[in-house]
Amino acid sequence: MQREERTIGECHVDIRHYGAGSPVVVLHGEYGVTFAEEFLEMLGMHHEVIVPHHPGWAGSSRPTHVETMRDIALVQQEILEGFATPVPVIGLSLGGWVAAEVAATCPSLVASLVLVSPIGIKVGGREDRDFVDIYVTASDQRRGLLSSVTGPPMDAARALEIATAEEAVARYCWSPYMHDPGLRHRLRRITAPTLVLSGSGDRFVLGPDYFETYARLIGEGATHRKIDGAGHSIEEEMPHDVVTIVNEFVAQEMPAAAGC
Repeated sequence: MQREERTIGECHVDIRHYGAGSPVVVLHGEYGVTFAEEFLEMLGMHHEVIVPHHPGWAGSSRPTHVETMRDIALVQQEILEGFATPVPVIGLSLGGWVAAEVAATCPSLVASLVLVSPIGIKVGGREDRDFVDIYVTASDQRRGLLSSVTGPPMDAARALEIATAEEAVARYCWSPYMHDPGLRHRLRRITAPTLVLSGSGDRFVLGPDYFETYARLIGEGATHRKIDGAGHSIEEEMPHDVVTIVNEFVAQEMPAAAGC
């Protein structure tokens, strides 16, 4: 793994690189790369995997003007604008929200899109919960809502990275809780071939048809696939399966994406 720092406006972005080959951009989930490194290293056996940390997560700064998830998506959009041609983008949970925002805002940047347990929209009614409230969940149980993987032994650096990530999630996703009311209406703008992956044992997303609805709102170019036995963070629990699915999807002959 190699690291670089890139300046996007007033934001200093920490970017991790894994492997070599054709580029694939991965937009990380709630905990950054902390628990996803096995997946990223396996994917790096087939591609150069570029992982820009969102503003506010470990290694990246948090300028005062970055106030919403859509602001984060605009920073990531500028990262994608640095590529000569459209690239495949993979979004993991919260990163799926960011990836969907980028793909809807500027479709020409994304060659293909894989959304792994994406959040960011509200499917249920006003009184319906779409997600478990992690802020009324005991701190020692929050992690288990997202993944059954405990990860490597904890040290001070890893604990700080997790605390920083949890602060960023609270800052950007508290209100409205885990969604942007406008995103569901923008998803129709996505033109890249899209695969939505979800796990049959997801304990964080409550709506039984949440991910099917996500794919339906994107439109004809999107399909939904459910993986039996997986929880919310499929890339952590079943990294080999997700890498295989991603490689097959990315390798397909894709039509050119439309302009912004």
